[in-house]
Amino acid sequence: MKKLILISMIVLSFCITYAFDISFYETEISNAIDQIATSQGVTIIVGPEVKGKVTMTLMSISVESALELILYGTPYDYEKIAEGIYVVGSLDTPSEISILLNKPNVVKLDNITTDYIKDVLNQFGERVKYIEGADFIVVYGKDQVAQKAIDIISQLDKLGTGYTFIYNVYSVSQSAFTAIQKLNYFDFPIKYANSLNFLTRNFTRLTTLVEIGYLQMDKSAQFEFTKDFSTLKGKVAVDKNQFNISTEIVTSGESSGVMTTAQNINEPIYATYVIGGKFYVVSFNLMPKLEVSLSKDARNYASVSVGISLDQTLKPCLYSSVNMNSGSISFLYDFKDYFSLNFVNSIVSDLQGIISLTADNKGKVYMRAGVGETQNIDSFSLYGEFLLNTMLSFEKSEISPSFTGLEYNLSVAWSILQDYGLLKYLEAGGGVDFSYLMPNSYTIRPHAFINVKADILLPLTFQAQAGLDLKYKIAAFATVEF
Repeated sequence: MKKLILISMIVLSFCITYAFDISFYETEISNAIDQIATSQGVTIIVGPEVKGKVTMTLMSISVESALELILYGTPYDYEKIAEGIYVVGSLDTPSEISILLNKPNVVKLDNITTDYIKDVLNQFGERVKYIEGADFIVVYGKDQVAQKAIDIISQLDKLGTGYTFIYNVYSVSQSAFTAIQKLNYFDFPIKYANSLNFLTRNFTRLTTLVEIGYLQMDKSAQFEFTKDFSTLKGKVAVDKNQFNISTEIVTSGESSGVMTTAQNINEPIYATYVIGGKFYVVSFNLMPKLEVSLSKDARNYASVSVGISLDQTLKPCLYSSVNMNSGSISFLYDFKDYFSLNFVNSIVSDLQGIISLTADNKGKVYMRAGVGETQNIDSFSLYGEFLLNTMLSFEKSEISPSFTGLEYNLSVAWSILQDYGLLKYLEAGGGVDFSYLMPNSYTIRPHAFINVKADILLPLTFQAQAGLDLKYKIAAFATVEF
């Protein structure tokens, strides 16, 4: 009997606390959800993509059950973020990007790669897409925000010597603003785990980028953002490894909401503001000085090398190459039996396209085409390439193409010395070559090597390669740079 009374009390308590009655007739789903939120004193953030109408009567029901019934049969869902805070929408649909995807702008980087500015790029959210280590960036949209992002990226590509201060202003709904404030305990800035996790997980869905601010500064700078007769004014200053920031809202000459905080350089600050009666989230970040360029010196636009090479067959070959910032072409001829051409061109940073042609005196041309990628980690470099092998036979005025096989080569090199006196580099390493030859032959060949390159007498260069298979290659050539 005691158990029955206890269960009845729990059920009654639940109904009193959570159950409610409500009816809708041809009501917009978003309006119906707002009514539930108002009547139950909870925060429900409804995505702008939520459309449709609902007609139903709900009795003695909880908030969660009401949302489940209203959203049943629609492409939408809800998620409980915290006690009394919900998000409703198509959880995989971004708020603003779908209308921008057909308007991409490709920004080419001439002096740096995305690795150097990726922390800046991340501040732009879904407006900017990039590949790590690449020399191009895609910016979506044709509006003022997109153009401002392009201008900032172009400025950063010029490698300014000062600090870079970025502030992005995002509009949010009142319900999203309230949810962030609650989770952050109404403190400044957004710093608690619950509020930061909520913001980062739902950033694309809840926010719309409306303004991008960019400043190059040395020690300090001022910034402002105006909306409907109210202005967010701020000051930023460098203090060793941190930056201090103070902000205030100025309306009709009167200041309110003065707030101050500090953060490590290259770590963003998020804060919420009501500006001109509208709700915003603003991100601030001070980027470290950019002082290193990954591009080749503009004065060394190209170099041409001519020389003689010798391998274990002791047959001398004429060697020539043209190297440019984006790729190279090399030529090898043994004065008698064959010659070869090799083309290597940069697709994006660290990724190259490869084409190799070799012809012999028997009327056969062998072609290898594929891609190669290099990854550098401290003094080590990892290189891999995948190649397709084909052959063309020229016999009796007929051309007979054929596919001969596949290759995958992987190697690791350790840079032992570099730019030490006359020695340009000394490296050692090894790897393994996998090959498949038609019709049904497989080969796995491990290898090790030592490479040496030295300037003997400028512009004369000596280069040697040797492997454990007793194969070697020695070359001496002169180089002229333009």
